[in-house]
Amino acid sequence: MDVGRILLVDDEPAILTTTARALERGGFVVEGASSGREALARLAAASPFELIMADLVMPGMSGLAFLERATELAPESVLVAYTAALQLVDAVDLVNKARVFQVIEKPCDADDLRASLHECLAQQRELILERQVVAAAASEGIERLLQTLAAREVSVYPPTLIAVRLIAGVAQERRIRDRRWALELHVLRAAVPDLLERDGPAFLAPTTLALFAQAPALSAAGSLLVEETYQRAQHVWHACRDRAVLEGLLARTPGPRVWLPAAPATD
Repeated sequence: MDVGRILLVDDEPAILTTTARALERGGFVVEGASSGREALARLAAASPFELIMADLVMPGMSGLAFLERATELAPESVLVAYTAALQLVDAVDLVNKARVFQVIEKPCDADDLRASLHECLAQQRELILERQVVAAAASEGIERLLQTLAAREVSVYPPTLIAVRLIAGVAQERRIRDRRWALELHVLRAAVPDLLERDGPAFLAPTTLALFAQAPALSAAGSLLVEETYQRAQHVWHACRDRAVLEGLLARTPGPRVWLPAAPATD
């Protein structure tokens, strides 16, 4: 059976030890931490954990506070809350603030616990695979739309290309969790609002066109980032006299190399 690597967080040594042993008997690889702060240090220092399970009631940093930070440090990990105080759990906070996938009540039968965590991992792997397929299709669609801009919107294309290539990195630095392809698509629509309706049917596969038509709304921070990045890209394009500098900038960003025309003449 394909097992996962787990970070287990509990301030009670006996529970931490017995739970870790129960999970190891199920084939999981377990690392333990006795506090939220110790667990954060492990997240920062170690390779990613597939699953993070934390007690909610701990002295110092609470389990909820730890899990909120874990969403930033380990966005692909499955987060599970483990608590004996289920009646005190705020489910809304757990889902909205900490992205908790499941809540398990203490005490829990060892076989039931192992089965629950295997199911969590199986569902998470399916979601990751689905996101990867969607992201690949979206990335191809973004490149096709950029190519249409290169051919039909010569003045708009360069700053749009710069903004598309840079926005994912800036979003990561600012811990903005909107999907990369959604940010890039909104940059394209900021440049040419009717681009999807105008060129989508002719240049995109029907499934990609439908995906873009149902693109998730951006967070407030994501929307502001799109506007800011596109405005800065316009300024960079019109202010920069050295085309090689721009090509070097784009060469350090992900994505296929796309034709970059000469910079506009300046006085």
